[in-house]
Amino acid sequence: MKIYAIALAIVLAAAILRLGFLLDLGLNAPFVTFYPAVMLAALYGGLRAGAVATVSSALIADYFWIEPVGALIPVSMQDWVVLSLFVITNILVSCIAENLQKANIKLQDKENNQKKELENQVYERTSELEKQIIERKHAEESLAESENRFRTLANAIPQLAFIAHADGHVHWYNERWYQYTGETPESMEGWGWKSVHHPDVLPAVMERWLTSIATRNPFDMTFPLRGADGQFRPFLTRVMPLLDSEGRVMEWFGTNTELSEQISMENDLRKAKVEAERANLAKSKFLAAVSHDLRQPVQSLVLLLEVLKTHRDGSKVTKAIEAMGGALNGLNDLLKGTLDISRIDAGVVTVELCSVDVRAMLKRLSVEYAPLSERKGLKFRYFCKAGRHAHTDGAILERIIRNLVENAIRYTNRGGLLIGVRPRGDRMRIEIVDTGIGIPADKIGEIYEEFFQVGNPARDHRLGLGLGLAIVRRCARLLDVELQVRSNEGRGTRFTILLPLDGSVPVAPAPSIKTRIAGGARIMIIEDNPKIRTGFQMLLECWDYEVFCAETGEISLTVGEQEGWRFDAIIADHRLGAGMSGTETAAEIRRRAKRPIPTLIVTGDTSPERIEEVHASGFEMLHKPVAPDALARRMAILLQAAG
Repeated sequence: MKIYAIALAIVLAAAILRLGFLLDLGLNAPFVTFYPAVMLAALYGGLRAGAVATVSSALIADYFWIEPVGALIPVSMQDWVVLSLFVITNILVSCIAENLQKANIKLQDKENNQKKELENQVYERTSELEKQIIERKHAEESLAESENRFRTLANAIPQLAFIAHADGHVHWYNERWYQYTGETPESMEGWGWKSVHHPDVLPAVMERWLTSIATRNPFDMTFPLRGADGQFRPFLTRVMPLLDSEGRVMEWFGTNTELSEQISMENDLRKAKVEAERANLAKSKFLAAVSHDLRQPVQSLVLLLEVLKTHRDGSKVTKAIEAMGGALNGLNDLLKGTLDISRIDAGVVTVELCSVDVRAMLKRLSVEYAPLSERKGLKFRYFCKAGRHAHTDGAILERIIRNLVENAIRYTNRGGLLIGVRPRGDRMRIEIVDTGIGIPADKIGEIYEEFFQVGNPARDHRLGLGLGLAIVRRCARLLDVELQVRSNEGRGTRFTILLPLDGSVPVAPAPSIKTRIAGGARIMIIEDNPKIRTGFQMLLECWDYEVFCAETGEISLTVGEQEGWRFDAIIADHRLGAGMSGTETAAEIRRRAKRPIPTLIVTGDTSPERIEEVHASGFEMLHKPVAPDALARRMAILLQAAG
């Protein structure tokens, strides 16, 4: 029982040492003090003492320093592996110590027997002496084998390891040390290890190491070591003394554990935290701006509606209606811009790369924006040689150029703007240059944030909503093109888009379709909001469509069965209360009709999950509020494709 008590005492001392002096390690290196403890117990009491020390050390380390803390069962496979290696390693060490003890005892017994036999049998002295020599040789071989096992174990661990004499003279390194440093045993003998230390840190390392030698205290320090490639990497170094029975240091056992991966993970975690805080702040600003900008047109609509209720004068009613139209346009622009950002962030906007005729695009935009520029007294010019084709998504590129042109016109009061296109190697350079108010140098990094505007602290909607450049940056990322900006405050701004050239033969544009198709088509409307449902019905009937309405998906199935599923198209809201969704209802109608009826989902839901659901269904989608022209055009496309 004595050896077990001593083994447990050694383990307890190792645990107290860890808890009292190595708190800064946290959950790292849970067994750092227990390896020496098990070795001491095994050297003192053999295999049984070593086994007791191993099991008790594993339980204590698992309870205090392996996740989850306070439990005896690790969660991760990595922790199981580490714990198993600890147990197996120390059982092997205990076996080695047991063999050493048995060998020594056996040797002593043999020597005693030989002495007695030599005293009693003089004639047999020669033969007994030969026998003793043979047995001694076997014992030395056994000891050498045990030492070889220990060295093999030390070479198997991932850390750098070394052993030093009591005076600090290092006389052994494991193979990992030589692999990392690229040095030789001759160059590292004694104090040669100083050559792989950074000269700025070496004095502090020497001071701490000499202090440990003098006080016989463990050494613990983090410092860089030079690798064979010449690069310095951080290592956590721990050195424990092996004491004899009188407390004198016999040898020092040390390990160096590389911390590069751990430090990299900590840096990544800090960066992620900063990015999360930045995103949270941006979200708060975004919501505050949306709340403010939504209130303005709604307030004007409330007041103007009261005007319509209380006045019958034709001129006042006309002015009120015009003002309401302007407020609705502003509200629609805000919702449309917010929706565009939501769709891009949700990852549902797909990029379709093809050959895009940039000159034709600029010519079309010039027809649209030149009159707007002239009304402000600005010159609108563009130059692009014929045959300039880019390999990109034409719709997304046009959205980028439109937003930049509209910003240029909005913030330019004199001079004008210019769009230029030039080839640069295998890329095309599109520049939008204006002579507007410019951007302060300290605000360049903020212009792509939602609702940020230069020179509009009062948020005058005539100067836009502050969403255009946020959409531009997202679109540029979608296309994976480079977006540059240069600006001089008070003199103007230059935006540059760099995108790949396309050398293929451009595809001829598809013929235009009619905005509306003559009546006769049978349309099923599925909408739970009665006012919106009535609006759709009245509008489509004005276009001479035959309209069937249903409030829920279940009711639409009843109507469909009554009409023999003879519908030419379906218009459905996505969220229809507690019953079937719009996509589920349309899919069921198509299944029962046994044909792919063209379907348009019209929804006010902008959450990424709902948007992804609609896209996954394969149906066309528009977001509320939908302009009549946009609805008519989309219906024409659906019906023309089906017919």
